[in-house]
Amino acid sequence: MNFYPFDAEPSLEINNDRIGNPVLPGDRVTEHSSGFLKGRGVEINENGDFIATQCGIVEKVNKLIYVKPMHQQYGGDVGDVVVGEVIQVQDARWTVDVGAHKNASLQLAAVSLPDAAQRRRTDEDALNMREYFVEHDVIVAEVQKVTEKRDILLQTRTAKYGKLFNGMLITVSPSLIKRQPQHIINPIPEIRIILGSNGWIWIGSQQKLAGQGIQTLNYTQVEAKHTVVEAELRQKIIRYANCIKTLNTYGMNITMDLINKLYDQVHNGNINLNNPEDWTKIESFLSNQ
Repeated sequence: MNFYPFDAEPSLEINNDRIGNPVLPGDRVTEHSSGFLKGRGVEINENGDFIATQCGIVEKVNKLIYVKPMHQQYGGDVGDVVVGEVIQVQDARWTVDVGAHKNASLQLAAVSLPDAAQRRRTDEDALNMREYFVEHDVIVAEVQKVTEKRDILLQTRTAKYGKLFNGMLITVSPSLIKRQPQHIINPIPEIRIILGSNGWIWIGSQQKLAGQGIQTLNYTQVEAKHTVVEAELRQKIIRYANCIKTLNTYGMNITMDLINKLYDQVHNGNINLNNPEDWTKIESFLSNQ
């Protein structure tokens, strides 16, 4: 077993080996803090070094260095793709649970109208809100705004957002979901995986497009409805879910590349995730990634 060293290697710059990796309180992140900005989870000692004050992952944004807690509630950032559950339908808005310290809000004005109509929302639209989303619906949305009071405002104006059907929801630590080029992925044509930045991950069958299959910006063009998922497809969905839960258990950053690699090992019979005798194989595989 490898333990953290008490002394980090001397360096006049930030130790790049620390970026994206876990640290414990007292670990040295940099030597000589001049030229860097101190963020949360970091203090400067008498020698001018940055020292971690909490357990977490070292992050660097330009000159800002901070430690992101490994276990924390989702806070929300503009542009994040999130998966959530509608818990209440209110006046001109839906309240959505996204696993944050506060429930998120989806305004009626932030939802596409039928036929992509561009107009002001009316009282009639407010009366028909339950035709869009109702309690316990699972949806995918984008964070449109985070207020000064950390209220999260969502929007579902494009075709890739909206109600989710024919799949399963699993939750992981939000710190393991990094900002990626794509959070909505089709690893195989018949399956869609949504890596929510809030740690909620949806795995389900690919939703079909209505009409002639022309992709538009209107979510209502998507033929979204409950259908029977064939047994073979359900097995694939569960296999992907087990791979993601394994990565969460071992504290690995959850990316589609790593999910696919582990899925291939399971699919080819090299690893059985449910067999304790194969846990050593899992650890060996993940240590090489």
